[in-house]
Amino acid sequence: MLYQLSHIRVRVESISAVTPVPKAIASPGLAPDPLRRMRSQLYTSRSGRLALVPLPSPNELAAAIRGRIHRGELGPGDRLPPERELATGLGVTRPRLRDALDLLDAEGYLVARRGSGGGRFVATLDAPFRAWARRMRLELDDLVDFRVAVECQAVRFAAERRTTADLATLDRANRTLARVTSPRDYRLADVAFHATLAKASGSGRLAAAVEQARGDLFEPADELWHDGRSADSLADHVRITDAIRRSDPDGAARAMVEHLSTTRDELRALLNRAEP
Repeated sequence: MLYQLSHIRVRVESISAVTPVPKAIASPGLAPDPLRRMRSQLYTSRSGRLALVPLPSPNELAAAIRGRIHRGELGPGDRLPPERELATGLGVTRPRLRDALDLLDAEGYLVARRGSGGGRFVATLDAPFRAWARRMRLELDDLVDFRVAVECQAVRFAAERRTTADLATLDRANRTLARVTSPRDYRLADVAFHATLAKASGSGRLAAAVEQARGDLFEPADELWHDGRSADSLADHVRITDAIRRSDPDGAARAMVEHLSTTRDELRALLNRAEP
């Protein structure tokens, strides 16, 4: 039996083991994976009957959506699902979700539009990026170092564990990147490639660490697109894919280090450009 209060979820069970019961999110227009962990999981206690698991706070919900924007999974002009649908998908109350969205509005990540085609949309992100740049200027190298550590290990595992389906998805992402014609296309092709690498590692925890590392950074697709980044990204992605296809962990890791070295330089240039 399940009871939901304003800030906790209670599950009464007779199972003696600790048993997670994940709840997936299925909200059209907002992919489930990055926010799935923000929805409460229910646990039974070891001794028996009761477990209380806090629901995500507005700050946690905001951080999850903010991470999706930083990774490029959501970008300027993208519309979030209707509030009721999004709250149901996340397993939270509408007031709690509204508080999270209001935080993102105030930070400049989202903008509300009225009318028949209204809703909440991702904003142009100029102001959020400048704010992020001010906070992270001294931490950029540490953030990139963390991403190098986890994503290089992910591609090492991917080179050893990848499936035929993983290779097909990487090739498809590369073909898409080769013919992109807009910042949004570039952003989504890049997201698909890196998400597939993380999945191909075969480690859920490592994939989550890659997701966190990419969310801690902030790579504005529009800026990178206008800087002509797509051709260089494609060349890097192809080198990484080829090494994984050859089952060459060292080669895949070297290619990823080179790719992220370019990312570091690009972000450093964008931080300098963002200086007031």
